[in-house]
Amino acid sequence: MNRKVSIILIFIFIFTGIFYSFSGNIIEASNKGNYVGSIDSNKYHNPGCRWAKNINPENEIWFKTIEEAQNKGYKPCGTCF
Repeated sequence: MNRKVSIILIFIFIFTGIFYSFSGNIIEASNKGNYVGSIDSNKYHNPGCRWAKNINPENEIWFKTIEEAQNKGYKPCGTCF
């Protein structure tokens, strides 16, 4: 194979691996829910919130909707809402 073909194939393999890695994370997050809280508090967060990132995975509780979180006694985070 010539050099250009080799470089293109390497690029395709790397890009494909990165794409599947990110898509797996998106699917995993969407299966968990849209909002996250901690069993140790009464606040719910957007998953990207700086406070949500501090929640230990074993303490996470996930909600599909804001109404679900509020019905379980959770209140919105003052930082991300």
